[in-house]
Amino acid sequence: MLSVSVATCAFTEERWEDLNAAIASVREQTHRPQEILVVIDNNAALLGRARSAFPDVVVLANDHARGASGARNTAAIAAKSDILAFLDDDARADPSWLEFLLQPFQDSLVAGVGGRAVPDWPRQRPGWFPPEFDWVVGCSYVGMPDRPGVVRNPIGTNMSVRRELMNAVGGFREGFGNVVIHDPTRKPKSRLSTCEETEFCIRLVQSYPGMHWYYQPSATVHHRVPVRRTTVGYFLDRCWLEGQGKALLADLVGHGDALSSERTYVSRTIPHGIQSGIADGISHPRSGGLGRATMLAAGLGVVATSYSLHRISSGALGKRANPPAPPSA
Repeated sequence: MLSVSVATCAFTEERWEDLNAAIASVREQTHRPQEILVVIDNNAALLGRARSAFPDVVVLANDHARGASGARNTAAIAAKSDILAFLDDDARADPSWLEFLLQPFQDSLVAGVGGRAVPDWPRQRPGWFPPEFDWVVGCSYVGMPDRPGVVRNPIGTNMSVRRELMNAVGGFREGFGNVVIHDPTRKPKSRLSTCEETEFCIRLVQSYPGMHWYYQPSATVHHRVPVRRTTVGYFLDRCWLEGQGKALLADLVGHGDALSSERTYVSRTIPHGIQSGIADGISHPRSGGLGRATMLAAGLGVVATSYSLHRISSGALGKRANPPAPPSA
């Protein structure tokens, strides 16, 4: 039986109650992990508080670059088990999460496994928020597979990987992806990009041909959606970041791999969602269908515009960029 460690990365005391709930959900697993790790990203007060509150947890300071990628790499080097599972600090795992997550690893060609992430809305889903865009709030979305199978990459809030493979390819690319910077002189906080999980997953498979990632929807977590992420402004900002992230990703792994999953999503899922929203809005005016159709079109337009502008500005149309390499294992 493969051993598993669960790692949660945290950066702010604003999510303290969420962090407690995340750790509690891991403690209640039907398959007990070998260890629980919490990596604190550049927050000394939170580091001390976590060490005092969780004596049975390995609490570490992120000793790599600031951000989710560096914190995950810190966990991968410190962990002792065969499999490393990641759970966001604002997510709660179902009791059978690890049990289901580990099953596909019986196949030696499975590099990593991801599960389903269900949005935990503050009250209820906004009527205008299309389920095809639940990736905006870090959750599984319409257009993803609805049954177990091979995928390009899982969602970061609910993913696991063979730890030796992760370290062998240098882990997540630091300085690329989600970095939240606390700066009291600035509002809102800075976020550099997205797609760090996608880049890591593609790079691992490129390094180990024949290996693949697997989606196990029975391995379910519930990802809390704060009120500020239920606004149209946040929705469009996140779409802009996604376009930017995909442009940078294309520089790193090539256009074909960077957009392999998006082609069907754009050509089938989005048009079907727009048509369904319009039909629903006409037959049930209070359903929010027309709003969902509008946001599907707007979100796609923002992502495409951001992608195109960042590809042009990076010089990717003329020559490939030379981004920094991932850290050494």
